Amino acid sequence: MTNASTPFAAALLLLLTGCATHLQGTVSSETDPNLPVRPDMVVLLKASEADESTALRNRRHLPNIADRLRERGFKKVFTPLSPPPRDTPVDLQATAQLLRLTTAHQYTAPDYGEISPARTVTDCSTDAAGKKTCVQRTIRARTGVIGYSTRTDTLHDYTVKLTWYSARTGQLAMVSTITARNPPCAEEENFELLVENGLMRLSFDTTRTESFRVELAKDQCRR
Repeated sequence: MTNASTPFAAALLLLLTGCATHLQGTVSSETDPNLPVRPDMVVLLKASEADESTALRNRRHLPNIADRLRERGFKKVFTPLSPPPRDTPVDLQATAQLLRLTTAHQYTAPDYGEISPARTVTDCSTDAAGKKTCVQRTIRARTGVIGYSTRTDTLHDYTVKLTWYSARTGQLAMVSTITARNPPCAEEENFELLVENGLMRLSFDTTRTESFRVELAKDQCRR
């Protein structure tokens, strides 16, 4: 876990007023110790166009990713629309890809219902004089497991992936991923949430995987 004394402590402990929902995910970094990724390097950030179905989405979120990297100290981050100055050598090329995978998950769950219905019983007693007294009482219905059935859940897995290469040799230097299952908002906002709350947690110098949870305000989702 990140120490609360780091520069990003306030962000790591992000708590937006209100309640209702949260974002829960995982950040992961796979690094090569022989190919460092440092904030002082010149980075050319591009959108992956390997898949036409995600190419435009990748491009839309590129400015936001660039801004979040600058907040992490990468002051020399450039994009195709904002290229580095002429004769400025690029150290790293990073490719951004935003993925959404929907799958169906089936599982067996108990079904609950009435085991025995409510009923009224009468308790009677007779005293020494032979007088009979009766009292009625109600026994509540009992509920419990009455069977099992197959249920289906729809799972929406979101991933923001940055693949870093050495601009000089083309060698793979690092792979960074931010993932979340069933985040709370609409698709575009979910990707924004992953970028904004995941990039601040990424490790750039060691291989590491870390889970995170961010509380969101009840009106956080615009749609």
